[in-house]
Amino acid sequence: HTFLGVTIDRGLTWSPHILYLRKKLASFSVLTRFIGGTTWGATVRSLLQIYVALFVGLLRYSVPILHGTCQTNIKALRAVQARGLRGCLGLPACASTLGTVAEARATPVEVLMMQETLRVHLRHITNHSHHLLADLTFKRPYSEYSKALSKMEQYIPDDIGSFDLPTIPPWRLPLPVVELDIQGIKKKSNTPMLVLKQLTLSTIACLHASKTHIYTDGSCVKNSSTASIVIPSYVTTRNFKLSHKTSSTAAELVGLHQALRFILTKPPQAWTVFTDSKPALQSICTYLRRSENKQIIFKLLCHLQKCIDRRHSVEFQWIPGHCKIPGNEAADGAATSAHTLFPNVEIPYSRSDVTSLINLHARNATQSLWRISAHHYPPLYLLDPDLTYRVSRNLPKRTEAVLHRLRLGVSYTQEFLHRIGKTHNPNCPGCDCVETISHLLCECALYDAERKLLKSILSHLDNRPFTTSKILGAWDSPLKEEKAVNALLRFLSETRLEFCL
Repeated sequence: HTFLGVTIDRGLTWSPHILYLRKKLASFSVLTRFIGGTTWGATVRSLLQIYVALFVGLLRYSVPILHGTCQTNIKALRAVQARGLRGCLGLPACASTLGTVAEARATPVEVLMMQETLRVHLRHITNHSHHLLADLTFKRPYSEYSKALSKMEQYIPDDIGSFDLPTIPPWRLPLPVVELDIQGIKKKSNTPMLVLKQLTLSTIACLHASKTHIYTDGSCVKNSSTASIVIPSYVTTRNFKLSHKTSSTAAELVGLHQALRFILTKPPQAWTVFTDSKPALQSICTYLRRSENKQIIFKLLCHLQKCIDRRHSVEFQWIPGHCKIPGNEAADGAATSAHTLFPNVEIPYSRSDVTSLINLHARNATQSLWRISAHHYPPLYLLDPDLTYRVSRNLPKRTEAVLHRLRLGVSYTQEFLHRIGKTHNPNCPGCDCVETISHLLCECALYDAERKLLKSILSHLDNRPFTTSKILGAWDSPLKEEKAVNALLRFLSETRLEFCL
């Protein structure tokens, strides 16, 4: 029986659905052969983007329900995933499954199952007030889905909450008074800073002189987000650290929200709230449209309605940032200093927050899986144990495919061709010894002149011995890695090896 695109069998083995997925996903490999071969066609980067859109997009729909399936079915999905990636990277069919997935920096099937199950569960929690599946772990604790979620409890934040409906219907929320421009400023990047400052101060003096000013700002670093408000006439500065890392727009919206909360504590008067974030102001102007920050926006507008009910007049004005406007600079400094505080403002998780959280856990899980000997490809693990190597973008398909084949040990050397039955002699024509990757790159006398330059460049980068691990492996900095890759590509081009490997 097929329900919502999922084939359900009597024993819930999911084998019929796995068979359907294998046939559907295998068609992706056929597509990649039409638009690119090992030496021609679309670039590797373009093919990997198609892989994410078509292959991963189809697989993501089904994997949250496949936790009860057997390991044979998981291996079948892993094999068809590697088959599609071989076409993207220009690898032969005999390339290692684990090595291919790792070299493409793709998410393994096991991690993808965890990632998508967590994504579905967090969507139930954050996007609905009382979703029927949000507490499935309590209602059906012995289901495979619930068992999988129980293993992921460590990944679910303690402060994540359900969707809060606004206390005021959206159609009754006030339309905020927002000014997104300053007369004379057409494009900030084309206007000198001194002119920006003069025009901004002139606008503040002419249009907002009789109002009480509040400057707001938000700040985001790698692990935290903050907001601040500065009220010069009250000699007041308040800064806030948010409960979790979020986007800069969400942090700016929190600053605007805290400004309205401050206004509610004061007698009725006219206020102007200044911010240097146009996206934040644009989002509150179009609050009826779909927005990932809708919960913060609705709370902000509900507080704006309370301000209006208490006879406050509030206007929002955009000003350019980092132009030495005293109030804006003070708010920026306050937001920056708040990163050292303990979190004191709880905000809801937006869709991008949840995505960032899940992707972080998926990357960590992929790294942990790669370190297990049963889940990594030893030749690639010796070259790149942390999977930090990055191939330069926009290389020709032939060139990049050669690099990937060299790193996975499946380049078309005489030894490899002899192993797969394509040639009778595994020896190098010029040296009368087995022609391996190590022999061609480090020893073969035919390429001594070209190798001398490669060896010289790599020896200037560090003092490791000249081996395949140094030539094809990872480096401790992106700059060194780029120089090493360019030197290797030059060697392959001068020796014409890129046309035979």
